[in-house]
Amino acid sequence: MEEGEYFLKVLIPSYAAGSIIGKGGQTIVQLQKETGATIKLSKSKDFYPGTTERVCLIQGTVEALNGVHNFIAEKVREMPQSAQKPEPVSILQPQTTVNPDRVKQAKLIVPNSTAGLIIGKGGATVKAVMEQSGAWVQLSQKPEGINLQERVVTISGEPEQNRKAVEIIVQKIQEDPQSSSCLNISYSNVSGPVANSNPTGSPYANTAEVLPNAAAAAATASSLLGQAGLTGMGAFPATMSSFSGNDLLAITSALNTLASYGYNTNTLGLGLNPAAASGVLAAVAASANPAAAAAANLLASYASDASGSAGHPAVGLGGFSLGSLAAATGASNGYLNATSPLMASSLLATEKMADGAKDVVEIAVPENLVGAILGKGGKTLVEYQELTGARIQISKKGEFIPGTRNRKVTITGSPAATQAAQYLISQRITYEQGVRATNPQKVG
Repeated sequence: MEEGEYFLKVLIPSYAAGSIIGKGGQTIVQLQKETGATIKLSKSKDFYPGTTERVCLIQGTVEALNGVHNFIAEKVREMPQSAQKPEPVSILQPQTTVNPDRVKQAKLIVPNSTAGLIIGKGGATVKAVMEQSGAWVQLSQKPEGINLQERVVTISGEPEQNRKAVEIIVQKIQEDPQSSSCLNISYSNVSGPVANSNPTGSPYANTAEVLPNAAAAAATASSLLGQAGLTGMGAFPATMSSFSGNDLLAITSALNTLASYGYNTNTLGLGLNPAAASGVLAAVAASANPAAAAAANLLASYASDASGSAGHPAVGLGGFSLGSLAAATGASNGYLNATSPLMASSLLATEKMADGAKDVVEIAVPENLVGAILGKGGKTLVEYQELTGARIQISKKGEFIPGTRNRKVTITGSPAATQAAQYLISQRITYEQGVRATNPQKVG
């Protein structure tokens, strides 16, 4: 490696690879000539774990790295319409459709040492990167206790904002003496966990293979669900008020189990009639994987309970439906709007209290979303406390977490209660952000 040369590793969605390589490799050869960079790309089906993205390694001067990345970003923004449309059979297979937000994102893979420089002390650097560039910058979660060799950085914004953010990150690569520690482009023989390509959900990539029965199950499922897909999301009759905090926890963890095996819980049909839901879940339950099967059976039993309790239809939002839980699980596993800056999931601290039985969880909630958790006259907050058995306190107006515009929400109670409360709050925020994204004029 020449003096003054560095490495940048980029994820390239498969829909964009062709236009970057060009006919017979012409484009990529030309790009290397013009920039002086050396560009390597993983083979056509050799994807980064848990994605349909190829890995691209660029070697060159700072200027060359930025030049090549600008070109790649331009091609990523030209997503063909077909890539966004779900295949009818992909219901139970790991996501093959591309999140439409992908066109607004750049995804870089950096060594853990570089990730530390990007984040900075107490997150100060990453905050500065966002302020200087205007892009939203998130790193894949850091697992407890062990260090992953690499982390994935997701940058979201307008072309110019992303360009600035990438420039600053290339600067950090330049400052890190160990920045060239991970130069593989293939992950097919990497043993051990690798970083999730999504900033939310698990720290690890979902490396689950497509389950053998999934295609068959998916075919039945798609005929069961017809085109209703997500439209029936809220139609599930169960209100969460008939579920205890522990039930919520069981449902959530079952959904997360399915998500971790690559099922898109958004489309599992939990928002539709219980019979269809049970049918889909039964198909999953028949699959080869015992953990996924157990999770599906549990959800199926909730689905049938819920249909029995159709007496009380879902009250406004107070009633969390299995469907909305499934959607949220899908979202947090990168299946929905993984780019929404969901601050609620940024846990500040979880402390075990002296008596051992109680957890204290603190989460950050942006000032403009506090109202959504309080509800009219604090009604929603009271409901959440009754529903979960946890105590929820919000810092006073004007009292922010230092250096941010976020209020501190403190949740106290048994582990199950705090987890359920935290879940409901992040749910509510995701929902509210979705509503605001669709009706921007309502922001007040």
